[in-house]
Amino acid sequence: MNLFDCLQIALRAIRSNPLRSALTSLGVIIGVASVVALVALGQGAGVQISKQIQGLGTNLIIIATQIPPNGGTSNPNNLGGPPQLFPDDADVLKDALGDGAIVIPVQNAQTPLKIGSKVVNANVVGTWPVYADARGLQITEGRFLRAGGEESPSNEIVLGADVAYRLFGRLSPIGRDVLIKDYLYKIVGVTAPRGYEGFQNVDQNVYLTMVTTETQVLGTDVVNSIYVQAPKAEQIPALEQSITNALAEAHGITDPEQYDFSVRSQSALLNTARGTLNVVTTLLSGIALVSLLVGGIGIMNIMLVSVTERTREVGIRVALGALPRDIVLQFITEALILSSLGGILGILGGIGVARVISVFAGWQTVISASVVAVAFVFSLVVGVFFGWYPAFLAAKLDPIKALRYE
Repeated sequence: MNLFDCLQIALRAIRSNPLRSALTSLGVIIGVASVVALVALGQGAGVQISKQIQGLGTNLIIIATQIPPNGGTSNPNNLGGPPQLFPDDADVLKDALGDGAIVIPVQNAQTPLKIGSKVVNANVVGTWPVYADARGLQITEGRFLRAGGEESPSNEIVLGADVAYRLFGRLSPIGRDVLIKDYLYKIVGVTAPRGYEGFQNVDQNVYLTMVTTETQVLGTDVVNSIYVQAPKAEQIPALEQSITNALAEAHGITDPEQYDFSVRSQSALLNTARGTLNVVTTLLSGIALVSLLVGGIGIMNIMLVSVTERTREVGIRVALGALPRDIVLQFITEALILSSLGGILGILGGIGVARVISVFAGWQTVISASVVAVAFVFSLVVGVFFGWYPAFLAAKLDPIKALRYE
């Protein structure tokens, strides 16, 4: 019996019980669709995270606080308190690194801006005037914060594009005043739209000098983070070491295990985020594969029922000269057709689910041809693996007993 005959017989058997065949393939459909959709979402999230981290700036090193194993810190600026960064740390780094890098301390605070009856919540960024050049901020109107005013509070403010539009619409805000808490600030510039960077909408930022934020907005000189912009990517490792040495000395820490700060480059953050995402995607895909295995078990059960129902048919074929391998091929072909149809429908369903989520939830998805191919091949493997045992039982039937089977 050739392959064409096997296909005809298998298709005839599947068409004779369409509902049962559809239910048999349903487990494979759900399993393959789950794998394709989850991997598409995972890879899309990876691309989005990469864009957001890279949007922080090129050749960027980020210094933040971390809690050491002993839970405290020997930093003379906050001895006995939790680990924190201060403007003094930025000054230490500026002196240590010299002209080899740009140091940018940053304070952040969520606060409302008022003009007349309008109130808009914004993220206040207190920083040094070099922030704009280091972070590549483009100014569409006016200018950025004036250099040289770091020692005393200033009444200048720069608005992000979204804040400016919500407060003034299409009108120019340059020269207008906005109220933050009890202080009026004159708008001297508006940044160009940039969207999300580092998981934050940059267009909702407003910029003040750090000393202004310290004294008039936050009431503290604690710095959220310090950015260091390296001139070249190849200089990052050396700069990371210099930063670590300088801060360790300033904080009076000699044991690296007790550092109350972390120094991480943009690439390190990206690798960590990708690694975490890959683990999560793998775990979710593994869970989805369980449903694919359940679908395979469903195929085996239905094929066992089919063998029982067609015992007399098998006996007639053997009596007419069919070899055991012909019987095996017949039933495996049927299982393969069911699993391959389930695989194809599952792939289409998974792509559809990923697209729907992308449209309605706004999540980026990436459909990988290699993942689609692997999912389809896995569905075929499931068909062969779970279809072999029923086919083997059918091939072992005694033709005389099979012919007598009612």
